[in-house]
Amino acid sequence: MEIYRDSKLILEINDKDVNLQVFNEKISMPEFNNVCKLNPRVKITDFIALKKLLNLDSTEKTKIGELKEIYELDISKDEMVAYLKIYLTNSEIDRDVDKVKTDIISFLNSKNILEGINHELLNSDIPSCKKFVVATGKAPISGENAKLVYYKLSERKVKEGTDGNMDFYDVKLIDNVEKDDWIGEKIPPTLGINGKTLFGKIVEPKPGKDAQLKYEKKSVYENPENGNYVLRAKFAGAVKFDGKKIGVDNHLVIHGDVDYSTGNVDFDGYVTIKGTVADLFSVEATKDITIEGKMGIGAVKFIKSRDGSVSISGGVNGKNTTKISAKRDVYLKYVNETSVVAGGDIHISQYSMDSYLEGKKIILSPKNGRIIGGQVKADHKIITGSIGNKFEKKTVVNVKGFERVMIKHELDSIEIILKETIGKANKLKRQLEIFESNKSRLEEKALNTFRALIINYDNIMDEIARTNIKLDHLEDMLKTRGDGEIKIVNGVYPKTVLEIKNLQRKVNDLMSCSFYVKDNELHLYD
Repeated sequence: MEIYRDSKLILEINDKDVNLQVFNEKISMPEFNNVCKLNPRVKITDFIALKKLLNLDSTEKTKIGELKEIYELDISKDEMVAYLKIYLTNSEIDRDVDKVKTDIISFLNSKNILEGINHELLNSDIPSCKKFVVATGKAPISGENAKLVYYKLSERKVKEGTDGNMDFYDVKLIDNVEKDDWIGEKIPPTLGINGKTLFGKIVEPKPGKDAQLKYEKKSVYENPENGNYVLRAKFAGAVKFDGKKIGVDNHLVIHGDVDYSTGNVDFDGYVTIKGTVADLFSVEATKDITIEGKMGIGAVKFIKSRDGSVSISGGVNGKNTTKISAKRDVYLKYVNETSVVAGGDIHISQYSMDSYLEGKKIILSPKNGRIIGGQVKADHKIITGSIGNKFEKKTVVNVKGFERVMIKHELDSIEIILKETIGKANKLKRQLEIFESNKSRLEEKALNTFRALIINYDNIMDEIARTNIKLDHLEDMLKTRGDGEIKIVNGVYPKTVLEIKNLQRKVNDLMSCSFYVKDNELHLYD
């Protein structure tokens, strides 16, 4: 059967064979390619014979190829995508497009492709001689990983009030919960949704990864509720969370004052005093201490937090008797004739008068904060509105300072160690995930290994948390101007003694500037 004829050649089909006869004159390959474009089912298999015919080395009718199937199907290895190529010209497709569509679907069904046929494409322009996606399987949807949600602790951030003073009434050190209160929850992982190949085979999804709630079993219990696993407090207390384990510590709430009715307080946990502390009484606790009475405290013996912070909303009139100390930070409205020592920072809203202050940083309200009399010592930075007063009260302010190059070197070393430690933690985490996914099939020996890995992982995470705290401190130091800084927003009065890294400046006249040390010299800046 002839499929093409012109003055130079005849192209015909005999069963599956494609025959060519050339006469009169030679034919170039581009000319013959144009003929093939009009007959896309022609597949050349004998290029030597074709070349002889085109050069008129032979005028005999000769087989040069074979007839392609109209539809060529290519299936991806995962049996999820089918590609189709149609060997018809655009005019052939357009001439009977409905029949072509029907034939395509019948062809696909004959190949057992039942899923995901692209009917939308078939209802638009069907491409000629171009591979296109004709069907796609239904991809599985992976399961969602378990989600862990924990009680969010209040942010210990001091805000500046409209009057320019720092507002400590919003500083919340203690997050109190009652017995059986919610403090955490796990939403379990999902299995995912099955997919199907082009041939209808089920494709199982990747299940979500499980995760374990981390909590103190002595103070928190886990309870299945509505398909989730909920953490609740075993007793009333203060929530503590170090980013790894959540728990509840003992919390002593005194709704009145500490006085003869209560005696001195020494408590293992958190302490909240709604009123005040009477003169000569003391309060000591392992965790945070909050004294909420707006009148503050007077000549108490001492307020001491062994492992936490201290917040006194109403300020302190210590009468040269009171001592306040905390391993972490101290927050005060004002302080007068009092000793305050903090392992962290000291924050004062209004003023310090005739007091001894010692901490990593001493921060008073930049707008209205005042240091008048006494002695102030900081590791690397002091911020205040003013130092001294117009009556020229002697005030000594000291910043120990640091060696910036050494701190940078220490920071770099710790970052390298932290990166290595995080790498170990991630490796352990992957091992734990493998054990977790096969937990139901583990023998006793493997379970013991699993438990040991959990302990090791927890220890490494503790180490990472401690290292991050140290990094934060070093980074904070490097934000200091020079190797030590005293930032004074308003002014410094005569008879003030400023010391940074053993470099001393006695102020004899009112000055409006700040100070820092660099290259072993004391510098001034506005």
